[in-house]
Amino acid sequence: TEVTSENIVFVKDTTIWVNQIFPLTIEMSNTDTIVGFQLDVELPTAIEYIDSFSVSSRLKSHQVNIKYINENTVRILSYSITNSPITGKSGPVVRIFCRASKQTGVFEVRLKNGILANPCSCNVLDSLRNGLIQIIEQNDILDHNERNVKTEIYLYPNPFNGQLNINFYSYPKEPVKIYFYNILGEMIFHKIFPSEQTGRKEKSTMVGNLPSGNYIVIIKLGSKCIKRKITLIK
Repeated sequence: TEVTSENIVFVKDTTIWVNQIFPLTIEMSNTDTIVGFQLDVELPTAIEYIDSFSVSSRLKSHQVNIKYINENTVRILSYSITNSPITGKSGPVVRIFCRASKQTGVFEVRLKNGILANPCSCNVLDSLRNGLIQIIEQNDILDHNERNVKTEIYLYPNPFNGQLNINFYSYPKEPVKIYFYNILGEMIFHKIFPSEQTGRKEKSTMVGNLPSGNYIVIIKLGSKCIKRKITLIK
């Protein structure tokens, strides 16, 4: 997507496979100082929001809320109680995690009702740009794309309430190991999922009787290792 020097919010085009869980990326390019924004994301029937999202470092001083407007539309609200500006002038701001259906094709994600607020509380949005999501059969993915998507490991929802889901691409003889650490760096929970046949898998686990709060999760899959900060809310 080509973006000019304006205040623009847009959806990053992407290609995924059927039944894949993936992050739908919302990006912003702004020339003005932005202290908050709101917009509605209308998803096609082939894509479902799964109640999980992440924010980029551009929103490190901001609160972000996402809620359903109707069965296929979610509203994103970002604000700062100190009126701090959004960091940087371009790049991702929010990623909402979605699941593709079994239907293949090219589908449009639409952005509506957008507001970009400057420090004077004026709406300085110039335009919203929709994005295209192509859903294909897994066997149709080109080799170089396949190498990229195999490295992705998704952990959701976040915040969570006791049960976590892990979506990953496994290889034979590669068990998945998950470790929970508290803010003091103490390991308080771990679990190992046995190795299975090659392919993308999804596993769920209960993390035990832990108190509400922030935790660090480390997931190891063969030589790959990811680290995530998650929040438990009871």
